[in-house]
Amino acid sequence: MEILAAIGWALAVLAGGALVLGQQKLSELKLQGEAALGAARERAEAAVRKAMADRDDTVSRVRRSIEDQRRYAHEPLVKDLLVVVDDFERALEHMAEDDPGAEGVRAIHANLLASLKRHGVVRVGAVGERFNPDLHEAVGLEASPLPENTVVREWGGGYRLHERLLRAAKVVLATAPVDEEPVEHEQTDERVLLTPPPGEE
Repeated sequence: MEILAAIGWALAVLAGGALVLGQQKLSELKLQGEAALGAARERAEAAVRKAMADRDDTVSRVRRSIEDQRRYAHEPLVKDLLVVVDDFERALEHMAEDDPGAEGVRAIHANLLASLKRHGVVRVGAVGERFNPDLHEAVGLEASPLPENTVVREWGGGYRLHERLLRAAKVVLATAPVDEEPVEHEQTDERVLLTPPPGEE
């Protein structure tokens, strides 16, 4: 009987120990589960934040694209009208000041430029400015007392539509004046033979 009691007691101790171990293991598993759940929740929240940021970026990009399309929709028409502006300017260059038609041509030219300006078209500055490859296209050089690479003349106007360059200004740049003093060359009697004399071929 005592043996049975001892065995029962031992089993009870073992069962109690197992129960304590089981509870500890259960607590550990519970903590691990809560940690994993917290990490998964953080990952899910980060993914949602990233998705929302990506969506905001896409919306902003689409809005900018729509705005650019609206602002620059008339670019092809403006480029065609710039050719007409050039024609007016060439006509005015060849008209005398006292020509009776010059005043009307000047008025139409001014009205056309004013209309273009109302729609965001402005002329790019050139004469007297330092050469800027982003705004100017050099088409020649001219001796001038101005600093080198200063624009001295404009052959064709440059224009910008809002922030976009439509056409670079065609410009002539200043270069150092050429020395006017004649250069003396020594005279020699040496001759250059282009063909060998007979018998030496």
